[in-house]
Amino acid sequence: MKNKPLVDFSTNRLYELKDENKEKYFRDDDEIILEKTIIERPYGNECLIEVSTNHGSSNHKYLKIWKYYWTDEYGWKPTKQGIVIPIKDGKDLIKELYEILVRS
Repeated sequence: MKNKPLVDFSTNRLYELKDENKEKYFRDDDEIILEKTIIERPYGNECLIEVSTNHGSSNHKYLKIWKYYWTDEYGWKPTKQGIVIPIKDGKDLIKELYEILVRS
């Protein structure tokens, strides 16, 4: 078993490189862009719409738009209603919506 120390060294080095690359290529700089509380009609339920950035496992940037509901025990909790789209498509969508709503 001459190669055992070499294998251990190689394995440890691979884990170190994995950790270094994770810090280098995966960011935790996701930010909340907008939070808006709205009242849903006709029942008057209050909900929170949150728009934030998100990075996927491939480190691509996404726009995340999600709906939350209020609980007395935990505060705002996410519903199953939401969308995650590539940031570029999200920008185009928002520009088109802005043009439609401002010109109407």
